[in-house]
Amino acid sequence: MQFPFPPYRYVPGFNAHPLKHQDGHRSPRPQERGEALLYARDLFDHRFYWEAHEVWEALWKQTSPGPERERLQGLIQAAAFLLKRHMGHPAPRLLKAARDRLKGHEEQLCTELLEEGWPSPI
Repeated sequence: MQFPFPPYRYVPGFNAHPLKHQDGHRSPRPQERGEALLYARDLFDHRFYWEAHEVWEALWKQTSPGPERERLQGLIQAAAFLLKRHMGHPAPRLLKAARDRLKGHEEQLCTELLEEGWPSPI
């Protein structure tokens, strides 16, 4: 099943909270794990950082401790970092935490993180 992008990218303090505000977009999410991972990646790649964070966080909560959970936490932190940067709040410790958790998986991430000084896989 194809899941559409939300009608807007949520930015705290700028537009309606997707879940808490009556005008929020409340976009549907895939329930199947594989679909959710792909949808979150697409959201992230199209700069829906808060929305990607929410999908990854739901998956993270369902994942047993181990490497997959660490990678999900790194992706959550990367999305949070980019959202904070977009809002004008640099968060270098958050970027470092994401880098540390995602070490070795850089080739799977979007160009923006590479531009932030992420070690290039090349």
